[in-house]
This record gives sequence, structure tokens and C-alpha cells, in this order.
Amino acid sequence: SYQINMTTHDSSNALEENRFLSSNYHILKDNNNNDNETLKLIRTWRCNRGLPIRTRYGKFICLCPPSYYGDQCQYQNQRVSLTLQLQAVVDFRMVFIIVIMLIDDEGQINSYEHFNYLGIRDCSKKFNIYLLYSTQPKDTTKNYSIRIDAFTAISLDYHASWLFPLEFSFLPVHHSALKLFIPIFNPEVAECILQCNHGQCKKYENTKIDFCQCDPGWSGSQCSIKYETYNCSSDSFYIGSGICICPLGKYGRQ
Repeated sequence: SYQINMTTHDSSNALEENRFLSSNYHILKDNNNNDNETLKLIRTWRCNRGLPIRTRYGKFICLCPPSYYGDQCQYQNQRVSLTLQLQAVVDFRMVFIIVIMLIDDEGQINSYEHFNYLGIRDCSKKFNIYLLYSTQPKDTTKNYSIRIDAFTAISLDYHASWLFPLEFSFLPVHHSALKLFIPIFNPEVAECILQCNHGQCKKYENTKIDFCQCDPGWSGSQCSIKYETYNCSSDSFYIGSGICICPLGKYGRQ
């Protein structure tokens, strides 16, 4: 409650200063025609936490960071802020593709980020990631989780998964800090309560809950829903929602 009140108070102050600067823009301009610092201050305050960009027609617009939106970057996005550190138990020279997804309780991907991880280079690095909900405001009737998948970068073989449900769904912003260990391998579950029609039964590394890791082209809790054709390159891996995972040495949406 204290944090929310402080945020509201800070936003109110910023908006009040915006109104003051906007209403006195012509006065400041008349008194300081050559004062570039004054004009720079006005433009900066008009965008709050964003960057002022001048268009080709001379109009200034605000370029907002992922955590804010609005014509003056005055509103906070409902989002998940994640700080992630990884360590590989396997060979430090092996490259992994790490996919971080914000999913709802139906398994739909709201947003995602992915990056290459090399243990010998990134073992002490902290990755800061923002995940946004697919709608603003978010659908409060749904539960959301952070799902993290690891693939080997060369062959795109599935390696491991983690699942972290988000508690206190009424909060507009979730902050999480995670340190994960990439295991040597993730064996198929011998006794699985799920029927994985086109996939393998696996367990999340942190919860030991069973789930179906679907084969390429299939989705659903039991891998029974066939994907519509999506134009990914033949050596990439399609995980749904228009997301293609590229092999090492390639990039792009497809």
C-alpha cells in the first residue's frame, strides 16, 4: 500500500510540473529565446520517464520505456519485472537458448523474451527482463505464471523447464529475482498422470509437477492440438503464438 501511494504521489507531482511547464512554455521561450537548456528541460519533463523525439514535421512525441505508456509516458504498465541469473551444471562451453514467457492458466503466451546463454561468459551475469500482459489492464480473472524453457542452441533440443506462479494477482507490478541451475538433463517421467499424445511427459525443475513437452507442431495440455501452419525456417523451432526459436548463428522472427 505504501509503495502504491508513493507511486501515485510521484506521478501527481510529475503531472503538476508538466502542467506548469506547459502553461508557461511561451513565457519561458520569450524570456530565453537562446536558452537551449530551458527548452531541453521543458521537453524532458513533458515526457516524464521517457525520451522526447522530434518528428520530421517538428512535432515532439514521447518514446516510452516498456514499463510506462501514454502520450507523456505518465501511466505505469502492468508488468512483471524479472532479474534472472543462471548457472550451468553441464559443460560451461555449451550454449543454451533461454525462453522466458508470461503465460496464463490456459497456457496462452502473453509476452516473451529469449537470449543465448554461454556459461563460461554469463555465469555471473544478471539478466533484467520486462514481461507485459497481453491486455492493459490485465484480466484479473486469470492466474499468471513465469515459465522458463532451456534449449540447446545448436540442435534446438529441449533441455529443461521451470514454472513460477505469480502470487497476489491484484498487484499491478510483480518483481521477481531468480537464480536457476541448468541441469545435466531432464529425463522423461516414468510414471506420468498425463496422456501426452504428441510429446513427452516432463517435470518442472523447481516444482516437480508433470507437464507435456509437445513435439514441434503440437500444443495443448496433452499435445493434442495441431498448430496452424506458421512460416518458420526449416531449422528453427516453433513454440506457438507466432514465436520461432532460431538456431545458433541465425536471428529474425522466422
